[in-house]
Amino acid sequence: MKKTLLLGCLLFAVNAFSQAWDDVYDAKYSVGVSFQDKGIGAEVGYEIGLSNYLSIGFIYGYVFKTETLPPIYDSWDININDGDNADSFEKMNMAASLNVHLTPFFKMDGESIDIYVGTSGGINGAGVQGGFKYFFMENLGVYFNGYCPIIANKFLIDESSTRVYYNFYLKPVVSAGVSFTL
Repeated sequence: MKKTLLLGCLLFAVNAFSQAWDDVYDAKYSVGVSFQDKGIGAEVGYEIGLSNYLSIGFIYGYVFKTETLPPIYDSWDININDGDNADSFEKMNMAASLNVHLTPFFKMDGESIDIYVGTSGGINGAGVQGGFKYFFMENLGVYFNGYCPIIANKFLIDESSTRVYYNFYLKPVVSAGVSFTL
């Protein structure tokens, strides 16, 4: 058991420095909750620094709690979607992001505050995002993020189907959670 635990620690070890944003190869993890139109979900993310000003990240989100979609009738008064909830693929999002960190530009306290803006693109579309992180301990803090879609991906929707698709990530998304380093 000890060897397995040690191997797990070695596999997931990350060379992280101190608090908000520290430079090249600084890695941050995040776990949070997301709020969007007709749904509440969870998200996990990973972000690594390319420089003191740039970082790339990866985000996985899934909407757990959704409202029942309203019935949509075709020309013969048949309910097309039967009021069913969205399927799993419509509730999921995987995206990559490129962020610019503004804290060095404004000469703010980079030890505990990180303000960023950037772009994000994934399986459901592309858009812009912005947010901030506040670290109240060396390796633990909170984050708030907002995402606004610009382009929607339609390539995964079957156009011949009569089902009406609802993409939760085509509306603005607000998320908050815990950010940490290992």
